[in-house]
Amino acid sequence: MSEKMPNIFNIERFAINDGPGIRTAVFFQGCPLRCKWCANPESQMIGKHSRTISCDELSAIVLRDKDYYDESGGGVTLTGGEALLQINSVVPFLESCRKSGISIAIETCGYVGIGQVEKALEYADLFLFDIKTLDSDRFMEYTGGKLDIVMRAFERICSDDPYKIIVRVPVIPTFNDTEIPQIIDFAAAHGITELHLLPYHTLGVTKYKQLGRRYEFPVTESLDPAVLKQYIPLGERAGISIKIGG
Repeated sequence: MSEKMPNIFNIERFAINDGPGIRTAVFFQGCPLRCKWCANPESQMIGKHSRTISCDELSAIVLRDKDYYDESGGGVTLTGGEALLQINSVVPFLESCRKSGISIAIETCGYVGIGQVEKALEYADLFLFDIKTLDSDRFMEYTGGKLDIVMRAFERICSDDPYKIIVRVPVIPTFNDTEIPQIIDFAAAHGITELHLLPYHTLGVTKYKQLGRRYEFPVTESLDPAVLKQYIPLGERAGISIKIGG
């Protein structure tokens, strides 16, 4: 039987915003959500704006920079799109990373099946888990998804080891920017010790134009990262280290 090759749309070497240390970030095609503010619309559909790659080829690319991972405490990050949609097609690659002593991080929106989460738990050293809101109705309105699917994935990973999770919150004006204290409390209640606040930006607007699509989110100005510094002391009181940016 021929190997099923994953669809990717980018590989970024020497990445520094997708987990600790110097990393290679592999961007997988396909996402089950349709966030109105999405900055990577080209990643949403599998088979468009992407290419397939073999696990052997992917391993060769990642292994080039192993010395940098070792020196900096870095590794490889699977991101997207939604990396867990294609988790079963990259198992040989993940096994290669394990054998080579390369740390594996996975960024996920959590909108996947428990079987995909279980498979990821076999290999991942770290999850960068997106928590966009705690409000089910708002989640459905702005992403098209059901929040309980995300919560189920989050709870499953927490039950394995909450120290494996860094919570990432895209801070979106008019959507969740007043909800940050509640999300911090939620994370603390689940034993999370690190949380990243990612300020909204409009860099995706041009991509929508290039794709001939309308950018649906009405906010036209990026959020000043300095506004989010007010949450650092709140995080400290909850036992959580807050980082502004990825």
